[in-house]
Amino acid sequence: MTTTPPPLRRHKAQGLLRLTVPIALALAAAPCAHAYPARSGIIDGPKAWTQYRGGPTHNAVFANPHPTTTTTAPSFPVGGSIASNPVIVHGRLYIGNITGRTKGSITAFTVATGKRLWQTQTPNQVMSDIVYANGILYAGYGNKYFDARDVRGTGHSGVLALSARTGAIIWNVPTAGEVMPTPVIDNGMIYVATGDGHFDALDARSGLLDWHLRLPEWDSMSSPALDGNRIYVGADNSLVAINLAHRSIAWMFMDYGSFTDIPPAVGPDSAGKTRIVITAVKSAGQLTREERATYHITNQPRFQFIYGFNTMGILLWKNLLGGGPQQTGDTSGTPTIADGKAFVGSPYTMSVYAYSLKSGRKLWQNHLGIGVKGAPAILNHKVYVADIHGNIHILNETTGITEKTIPLAATSISPDGPVIINNHLFAAGRNGTIYTLPIDATP
Repeated sequence: MTTTPPPLRRHKAQGLLRLTVPIALALAAAPCAHAYPARSGIIDGPKAWTQYRGGPTHNAVFANPHPTTTTTAPSFPVGGSIASNPVIVHGRLYIGNITGRTKGSITAFTVATGKRLWQTQTPNQVMSDIVYANGILYAGYGNKYFDARDVRGTGHSGVLALSARTGAIIWNVPTAGEVMPTPVIDNGMIYVATGDGHFDALDARSGLLDWHLRLPEWDSMSSPALDGNRIYVGADNSLVAINLAHRSIAWMFMDYGSFTDIPPAVGPDSAGKTRIVITAVKSAGQLTREERATYHITNQPRFQFIYGFNTMGILLWKNLLGGGPQQTGDTSGTPTIADGKAFVGSPYTMSVYAYSLKSGRKLWQNHLGIGVKGAPAILNHKVYVADIHGNIHILNETTGITEKTIPLAATSISPDGPVIINNHLFAAGRNGTIYTLPIDATP
């Protein structure tokens, strides 16, 4: 159901003053605020990376018209544990990591050689993508632990801006709750959703708070998706659409489910109409009588659903992916939109699915027998997915049949899926290493 925003509960951190901490106010003199020119011997990548997985569809695939090289380092040793997407822009790779309960860092590499350029320690864990524009990096930091019933994140939480060239911190804005979701860059503003139930709009150059909204609940790992002047983001038991021009909530869909863990995907269906897709997990006790009757519910502790909306917030379709045991850690099943279809993996059913974005009809299901949490990448009619045991599966986009399975050296893959730049696949391992794999560029 689509509802207007209900009265919001008062959070314990509601009165927190949000300040910009000028840790490194050398911005005016820093030579970092320039785009890097393409140089020979470098896999270039896009000129900017402004939101989760590079865009609202989550299909993190990019090809330069004339890439300067077809080689890359076989792996990038980051250290710690990784829970985000590798970001490749201007021949450099940027990644955040987790090095302790309240510790993390951000690291930069040269893609072609694997040389580590710099590493900057952060006030807490970094699970967001490192977004990039005009020579400046932005990242959220914080952890998954609760220090109050409605506030997620212990220790320090907030948003950082860094020099892409040197890794020097330009500004640091603390928040009451974690910023595990990836920030969005748009028109000189940084938008973040937080673990204390806020949506903040910051000036990208100074970090100063311009405006903010209260979300119905806290956000865990639901990275906002920007499409036009709308941002879509999950909060606990809700999906929220925010009108940036009006600085207000346009609509909310409210239902029991872990919308707070899943980044929504936004893209066109086969008729060119924009659709929003998200998954959510319910416990057996949260199922409605209608859901039990409609989906012939089996005796499982958790159930994963997929939802399709139009831009007005009307629920167009809903399907049950299936049920399974409760997951440890991430509950992800992040969708990707491509070619009028929604592709998604499930750690509960250990399967990958394709759905018609227009009708919600299930087109195929491939039972891999291994859980998939991250968003798939689609290129040349092939679907690339990473499972939780460190394998890359290449599926036929039309039939879903597995064409090839390639084991990586990782024991587990980050819950964010593969990234493909100029026919090279990048996948982040939980063991603190990013792996690369050349792929066949032919259809």
